[in-house]
Amino acid sequence: MKSEVGRIWQWMFSRLMKKRRDKEIPEKIPSYPTEKAGYPFCLFAILLFGLQGFIATAGSLDVVFPDLPSPISFNNGRAIHLNLSILWPLLGVMGGIYYFFPREAGKNLYSYRAAWWHFGLTAIIVLGILVTLAFGFNDGREYLEAWRPLRVGLTVSLALFFYILLRTYLQPGVPKLRPTLISILVGIGTLILLYLPNLFFYGHQTVDELVSFWVIHLWEEMSLELVGTGVVVALLLSITKLQRGVLEGILYLELSLSALTGFLSTGHHYYWIGVPGYWLLLGLAFSAAQLLPIFLLAWSAVKAFFTYGLKDLRGNGRIAVAFLGASVFYHLTGAGLMGL
Repeated sequence: MKSEVGRIWQWMFSRLMKKRRDKEIPEKIPSYPTEKAGYPFCLFAILLFGLQGFIATAGSLDVVFPDLPSPISFNNGRAIHLNLSILWPLLGVMGGIYYFFPREAGKNLYSYRAAWWHFGLTAIIVLGILVTLAFGFNDGREYLEAWRPLRVGLTVSLALFFYILLRTYLQPGVPKLRPTLISILVGIGTLILLYLPNLFFYGHQTVDELVSFWVIHLWEEMSLELVGTGVVVALLLSITKLQRGVLEGILYLELSLSALTGFLSTGHHYYWIGVPGYWLLLGLAFSAAQLLPIFLLAWSAVKAFFTYGLKDLRGNGRIAVAFLGASVFYHLTGAGLMGL
Protein backbone atom coordinates (compact mmCIF):
# COMPACT_ATOMS: atom_id res chain seq x y z
CA MET A 1 0.00 0.00 0.00
CA LYS A 2 2.83 2.34 0.89
CA SER A 3 4.53 1.66 -2.42
CA GLU A 4 1.30 2.38 -4.31
CA VAL A 5 0.90 5.71 -2.49
CA GLY A 6 4.53 6.52 -3.29
CA ARG A 7 4.03 5.80 -6.97
CA ILE A 8 0.87 7.94 -7.07
CA TRP A 9 2.66 10.80 -5.31
CA GLN A 10 5.64 10.52 -7.67
CA TRP A 11 3.31 10.57 -10.67
CA MET A 12 1.45 13.67 -9.39
CA PHE A 13 4.73 15.42 -8.61
CA SER A 14 6.12 14.67 -12.08
CA ARG A 15 2.93 16.00 -13.74
CA LEU A 16 3.11 19.17 -11.63
CA MET A 17 6.75 19.76 -12.56
CA LYS A 18 5.96 19.15 -16.25
CA LYS A 19 3.28 21.87 -16.13
CA ARG A 20 5.77 24.26 -14.55
CA ARG A 21 8.35 23.49 -17.19
CA ASP A 22 5.75 23.99 -19.92
CA LYS A 23 5.02 27.45 -18.55
CA GLU A 24 8.68 28.38 -18.20
CA ILE A 25 9.93 27.04 -21.54
CA PRO A 26 8.64 28.89 -24.60
CA GLU A 27 6.89 26.96 -27.28
CA LYS A 28 9.53 25.89 -29.77
CA ILE A 29 8.97 27.50 -33.14
CA PRO A 30 9.67 24.95 -35.87
CA SER A 31 12.33 25.70 -38.45
CA TYR A 32 11.86 25.39 -42.20
CA PRO A 33 14.43 24.37 -44.82
CA THR A 34 13.79 27.39 -47.03
CA GLU A 35 14.87 29.80 -44.29
CA LYS A 36 18.43 29.05 -45.43
CA ALA A 37 17.76 31.33 -48.39
CA GLY A 38 18.57 34.21 -46.04
CA TYR A 39 22.15 33.10 -45.37
CA PRO A 40 23.84 34.43 -48.55
CA PHE A 41 22.06 37.78 -48.21
CA CYS A 42 23.34 38.24 -44.65
CA LEU A 43 26.87 37.19 -45.59
CA PHE A 44 26.89 39.57 -48.57
CA ALA A 45 25.62 42.39 -46.33
CA ILE A 46 28.49 41.83 -43.88
CA LEU A 47 31.03 41.91 -46.72
CA LEU A 48 29.56 45.15 -48.10
CA PHE A 49 29.58 46.71 -44.63
CA GLY A 50 33.29 45.88 -44.33
CA LEU A 51 33.89 47.31 -47.79
CA GLN A 52 32.14 50.53 -46.80
CA GLY A 53 34.45 50.91 -43.80
CA PHE A 54 37.52 50.25 -45.94
CA ILE A 55 36.47 52.80 -48.57
CA ALA A 56 35.71 55.41 -45.88
CA THR A 57 39.19 54.92 -44.41
CA ALA A 58 40.86 55.09 -47.84
CA GLY A 59 38.92 58.25 -48.70
CA SER A 60 39.95 59.90 -45.43
CA LEU A 61 43.59 59.09 -46.10
CA ASP A 62 43.23 60.54 -49.61
CA VAL A 63 42.04 63.85 -48.13
CA VAL A 64 44.71 63.99 -45.41
CA PHE A 65 47.53 62.79 -47.66
CA PRO A 66 46.57 63.91 -51.20
CA ASP A 67 49.95 62.86 -52.64
CA LEU A 68 49.41 59.21 -51.83
CA PRO A 69 48.56 57.08 -54.89
CA SER A 70 44.89 56.06 -54.94
CA PRO A 71 43.25 53.71 -57.47
CA ILE A 72 39.87 55.40 -56.97
CA SER A 73 39.34 59.16 -56.79
CA PHE A 74 37.81 60.69 -53.70
CA ASN A 75 34.61 61.66 -55.54
CA ASN A 76 34.07 58.17 -56.93
CA GLY A 77 34.89 56.60 -53.56
CA ARG A 78 32.39 58.91 -51.86
CA ALA A 79 29.66 57.84 -54.30
CA ILE A 80 30.43 54.15 -53.58
CA HIS A 81 30.39 54.82 -49.83
CA LEU A 82 27.01 56.57 -49.95
CA ASN A 83 25.42 53.88 -52.09
CA LEU A 84 26.77 51.14 -49.82
CA SER A 85 25.03 52.86 -46.89
CA ILE A 86 21.74 51.99 -48.63
CA LEU A 87 22.67 48.63 -50.17
CA TRP A 88 24.09 46.67 -47.23
CA PRO A 89 21.17 47.41 -44.85
CA LEU A 90 18.78 46.42 -47.65
CA LEU A 91 20.57 43.09 -48.17
CA GLY A 92 20.71 42.44 -44.44
CA VAL A 93 16.98 43.05 -44.12
CA MET A 94 16.30 40.70 -47.04
CA GLY A 95 18.32 37.97 -45.32
CA GLY A 96 16.50 38.46 -42.02
CA ILE A 97 13.12 38.32 -43.75
CA TYR A 98 13.96 35.13 -45.65
CA TYR A 99 14.99 33.52 -42.36
CA PHE A 100 12.02 34.55 -40.20
CA PHE A 101 9.16 34.87 -42.70
CA PRO A 102 8.66 31.07 -43.08
CA ARG A 103 8.63 30.70 -39.27
CA GLU A 104 6.00 33.36 -38.85
CA ALA A 105 3.96 32.08 -41.79
CA GLY A 106 4.22 28.46 -40.65
CA LYS A 107 5.03 27.51 -44.23
CA ASN A 108 8.08 27.13 -46.42
CA LEU A 109 8.78 29.88 -48.94
CA TYR A 110 6.65 29.74 -52.06
CA SER A 111 9.76 28.91 -54.11
CA TYR A 112 13.21 28.19 -52.72
CA ARG A 113 14.66 28.30 -56.24
CA ALA A 114 13.12 31.73 -56.87
CA ALA A 115 14.76 33.00 -53.66
CA TRP A 116 18.17 31.90 -54.97
CA TRP A 117 17.48 33.51 -58.34
CA HIS A 118 16.60 36.63 -56.39
CA PHE A 119 19.94 36.57 -54.60
CA GLY A 120 21.84 36.10 -57.87
CA LEU A 121 20.00 39.00 -59.53
CA THR A 122 20.53 41.28 -56.52
CA ALA A 123 24.22 40.41 -56.24
CA ILE A 124 24.82 41.15 -59.94
CA ILE A 125 23.02 44.51 -59.68
CA VAL A 126 24.93 45.52 -56.53
CA LEU A 127 28.29 44.58 -58.02
CA GLY A 128 27.35 46.42 -61.23
CA ILE A 129 26.58 49.57 -59.23
CA LEU A 130 29.90 49.42 -57.37
CA VAL A 131 32.00 48.75 -60.47
CA THR A 132 30.40 51.49 -62.59
CA LEU A 133 30.71 54.01 -59.76
CA ALA A 134 34.38 53.08 -59.30
CA PHE A 135 35.00 54.04 -62.95
CA GLY A 136 33.07 57.28 -62.58
CA PHE A 137 29.93 56.34 -64.50
CA ASN A 138 27.02 57.80 -62.56
CA ASP A 139 23.90 59.93 -62.86
CA GLY A 140 25.19 62.61 -60.48
CA ARG A 141 22.35 62.41 -57.91
CA GLU A 142 23.61 62.02 -54.34
CA TYR A 143 22.84 58.55 -52.93
CA LEU A 144 21.24 57.72 -56.28
CA GLU A 145 24.35 57.98 -58.47
CA ALA A 146 23.89 54.51 -59.97
CA TRP A 147 23.04 54.30 -63.69
CA ARG A 148 19.31 54.26 -64.34
CA PRO A 149 19.38 50.72 -65.90
CA LEU A 150 20.93 49.45 -62.66
CA ARG A 151 18.35 51.29 -60.59
CA VAL A 152 15.64 49.71 -62.72
CA GLY A 153 17.27 46.36 -62.02
CA LEU A 154 17.16 47.07 -58.27
CA THR A 155 13.44 47.84 -58.60
CA VAL A 156 12.93 44.49 -60.37
CA SER A 157 14.82 42.78 -57.51
CA LEU A 158 12.51 44.39 -54.95
CA ALA A 159 9.45 43.42 -56.99
CA LEU A 160 10.62 39.79 -57.20
CA PHE A 161 11.25 39.78 -53.45
CA PHE A 162 7.76 41.13 -52.75
CA TYR A 163 6.25 38.55 -55.13
CA ILE A 164 7.96 35.63 -53.34
CA LEU A 165 6.80 36.88 -49.94
CA LEU A 166 3.25 37.59 -51.13
CA ARG A 167 2.87 34.13 -52.69
CA THR A 168 4.14 32.62 -49.45
CA TYR A 169 1.67 34.73 -47.45
CA LEU A 170 -1.26 33.70 -49.68
CA GLN A 171 -0.70 29.97 -49.13
CA PRO A 172 -3.52 28.17 -47.28
CA GLY A 173 -3.03 27.96 -43.54
CA VAL A 174 -0.90 31.11 -43.20
CA PRO A 175 -2.25 33.40 -40.40
CA LYS A 176 -3.30 36.36 -42.52
CA LEU A 177 -3.74 38.81 -39.63
CA ARG A 178 -0.36 38.13 -37.98
CA PRO A 179 1.22 41.60 -37.45
CA THR A 180 4.79 40.44 -38.16
CA LEU A 181 3.83 39.26 -41.64
CA ILE A 182 1.76 42.37 -42.38
CA SER A 183 4.52 44.76 -41.25
CA ILE A 184 7.10 43.00 -43.43
CA LEU A 185 4.86 43.01 -46.51
CA VAL A 186 3.87 46.66 -46.06
CA GLY A 187 7.50 47.64 -45.52
CA ILE A 188 8.73 45.91 -48.69
CA GLY A 189 5.77 47.25 -50.68
CA THR A 190 6.57 50.82 -49.67
CA LEU A 191 10.25 50.29 -50.58
CA ILE A 192 9.10 49.75 -54.17
CA LEU A 193 6.61 52.64 -54.22
CA LEU A 194 9.14 55.12 -52.81
CA TYR A 195 11.85 54.05 -55.25
CA LEU A 196 9.80 54.21 -58.44
CA PRO A 197 9.73 58.05 -58.71
CA ASN A 198 13.54 58.04 -58.56
CA LEU A 199 13.79 56.19 -61.86
CA PHE A 200 12.98 59.47 -63.62
CA PHE A 201 14.71 62.82 -63.97
CA TYR A 202 12.98 66.09 -63.14
CA GLY A 203 13.66 69.48 -64.63
CA HIS A 204 12.94 71.29 -61.37
CA GLN A 205 15.68 70.92 -58.75
CA THR A 206 13.24 71.09 -55.83
CA VAL A 207 11.14 68.22 -57.19
CA ASP A 208 14.27 66.16 -57.83
CA GLU A 209 15.51 66.71 -54.27
CA LEU A 210 12.05 66.04 -52.86
CA VAL A 211 11.66 62.57 -54.35
CA SER A 212 15.28 61.63 -53.67
CA PHE A 213 14.67 61.99 -49.92
CA TRP A 214 11.88 59.43 -50.21
CA VAL A 215 14.71 56.89 -50.57
CA ILE A 216 17.46 58.55 -48.55
CA HIS A 217 15.20 59.16 -45.57
CA LEU A 218 11.99 57.17 -45.82
CA TRP A 219 13.65 53.86 -46.74
CA GLU A 220 15.71 54.03 -43.57
CA GLU A 221 13.27 55.67 -41.20
CA MET A 222 9.93 54.25 -42.29
CA SER A 223 10.00 51.26 -44.64
CA LEU A 224 13.00 49.49 -43.13
CA GLU A 225 11.70 50.40 -39.66
CA LEU A 226 8.45 48.57 -40.42
CA VAL A 227 10.32 45.56 -41.76
CA GLY A 228 12.94 45.57 -39.02
CA THR A 229 10.38 45.75 -36.22
CA GLY A 230 8.59 42.68 -37.60
CA VAL A 231 11.89 40.79 -37.84
CA VAL A 232 12.86 41.78 -34.28
CA VAL A 233 9.56 40.52 -32.91
CA ALA A 234 10.02 37.23 -34.78
CA LEU A 235 13.54 36.98 -33.32
CA LEU A 236 12.34 37.56 -29.74
CA LEU A 237 9.55 35.01 -30.17
CA SER A 238 12.05 32.38 -31.31
CA ILE A 239 14.60 32.78 -28.49
CA THR A 240 12.73 34.08 -25.43
CA LYS A 241 9.77 33.39 -23.16
CA LEU A 242 7.91 36.46 -24.35
CA GLN A 243 4.30 35.75 -25.26
CA ARG A 244 3.08 36.57 -28.76
CA GLY A 245 0.15 38.64 -27.49
CA VAL A 246 2.42 40.95 -25.50
CA LEU A 247 4.84 41.46 -28.37
CA GLU A 248 2.11 42.00 -30.95
CA GLY A 249 0.56 44.73 -28.80
CA ILE A 250 3.92 46.50 -28.66
CA LEU A 251 4.38 45.90 -32.38
CA TYR A 252 1.13 47.64 -33.36
CA LEU A 253 2.04 50.76 -31.37
CA GLU A 254 5.63 50.73 -32.62
CA LEU A 255 4.55 50.43 -36.25
CA SER A 256 2.01 53.24 -35.96
CA LEU A 257 4.52 55.62 -34.39
CA SER A 258 7.31 54.67 -36.81
CA ALA A 259 5.12 55.20 -39.88
CA LEU A 260 3.70 58.53 -38.68
CA THR A 261 6.89 60.10 -37.34
CA GLY A 262 9.10 58.65 -40.08
CA PHE A 263 6.97 60.02 -42.92
CA LEU A 264 6.48 63.54 -41.59
CA SER A 265 9.93 63.97 -40.06
CA THR A 266 11.28 63.87 -43.62
CA GLY A 267 10.55 67.59 -43.42
CA HIS A 268 13.88 68.14 -41.65
CA HIS A 269 15.52 67.43 -45.04
CA TYR A 270 13.26 69.89 -46.82
CA TYR A 271 14.45 73.04 -45.04
CA TRP A 272 16.76 74.28 -47.79
CA ILE A 273 15.35 72.93 -51.07
CA GLY A 274 12.59 75.45 -51.79
CA VAL A 275 9.46 73.94 -50.22
CA PRO A 276 6.90 75.96 -48.20
CA GLY A 277 7.97 77.15 -44.75
CA TYR A 278 5.54 74.94 -42.81
CA TRP A 279 7.85 71.99 -43.46
CA LEU A 280 10.25 73.59 -40.98
CA LEU A 281 7.70 73.20 -38.18
CA LEU A 282 6.60 69.72 -39.29
CA GLY A 283 10.19 68.54 -39.57
CA LEU A 284 11.05 69.86 -36.11
CA ALA A 285 7.98 68.43 -34.37
CA PHE A 286 8.03 64.95 -35.88
CA SER A 287 11.82 64.62 -35.72
CA ALA A 288 11.46 65.11 -31.97
CA ALA A 289 8.54 62.66 -31.91
CA GLN A 290 10.77 60.02 -33.52
CA LEU A 291 12.27 59.50 -30.09
CA LEU A 292 8.97 57.96 -28.94
CA PRO A 293 9.06 54.69 -30.92
CA ILE A 294 12.81 54.37 -30.29
CA PHE A 295 12.29 54.88 -26.54
CA LEU A 296 9.38 52.42 -26.59
CA LEU A 297 11.61 49.79 -28.19
CA ALA A 298 14.38 50.45 -25.65
CA TRP A 299 11.96 50.33 -22.71
CA SER A 300 10.43 47.08 -23.99
CA ALA A 301 13.88 45.52 -24.37
CA VAL A 302 14.91 46.48 -20.82
CA LYS A 303 11.63 45.24 -19.36
CA ALA A 304 11.90 41.99 -21.27
CA PHE A 305 15.48 41.52 -20.06
CA PHE A 306 14.47 41.59 -16.40
CA THR A 307 10.99 40.07 -16.68
CA TYR A 308 11.02 37.41 -19.37
CA GLY A 309 14.32 35.66 -18.86
CA LEU A 310 16.47 37.24 -21.56
CA LYS A 311 19.35 37.40 -19.09
CA ASP A 312 19.16 33.60 -18.78
CA LEU A 313 19.84 33.06 -22.47
CA ARG A 314 22.92 31.19 -23.55
CA GLY A 315 24.96 30.88 -26.74
CA ASN A 316 23.55 32.29 -29.96
CA GLY A 317 20.48 33.72 -28.23
CA ARG A 318 22.62 35.88 -25.93
CA ILE A 319 24.72 37.09 -28.89
CA ALA A 320 21.59 37.99 -30.88
CA VAL A 321 20.09 39.96 -27.99
CA ALA A 322 23.43 41.70 -27.36
CA PHE A 323 23.57 42.91 -30.96
CA LEU A 324 19.94 43.98 -30.75
CA GLY A 325 20.56 45.91 -27.53
CA ALA A 326 23.59 47.65 -29.05
CA SER A 327 21.54 48.64 -32.11
CA VAL A 328 18.76 50.08 -29.94
CA PHE A 329 21.30 52.04 -27.85
CA TYR A 330 23.02 53.61 -30.85
CA HIS A 331 19.69 54.24 -32.54
CA LEU A 332 18.45 56.06 -29.45
CA THR A 333 21.60 58.14 -28.90
CA GLY A 334 22.67 58.67 -32.52
CA ALA A 335 19.65 58.93 -34.79
CA GLY A 336 17.49 59.95 -31.82
CA LEU A 337 19.14 62.35 -29.38
CA MET A 338 21.93 63.64 -31.63
CA GLY A 339 19.52 63.94 -34.54
CA LEU A 340 17.20 65.96 -32.32
